[in-house]
Amino acid sequence: MRAALRLLKDRTDPHGFPMKSQDVLKSMVVSEIGEVKLWIRPKMPHCPCCLYDLSLLLGEFGTHSDVKSIEIVVVEIPGAEEWSAALRS
Repeated sequence: MRAALRLLKDRTDPHGFPMKSQDVLKSMVVSEIGEVKLWIRPKMPHCPCCLYDLSLLLGEFGTHSDVKSIEIVVVEIPGAEEWSAALRS
């Protein structure tokens, strides 16, 4: 699981903001069986490239065999529910 979580260590959003910053990564839960859930507040919520980057992050987590499931919940922005729904589809 540590290898998968290293994805966040040096990752930045498309505008250069660190993903591990408390301004962006609001919360994270990792279960013992490999379920990962991230609550993220994009720094530039009006920008479609931020949504696309989150979809890429989902894919990167999905390539790790120790990650059984990954969910990203977008929070604290206008339209957060729609962003989260787009990432689930």
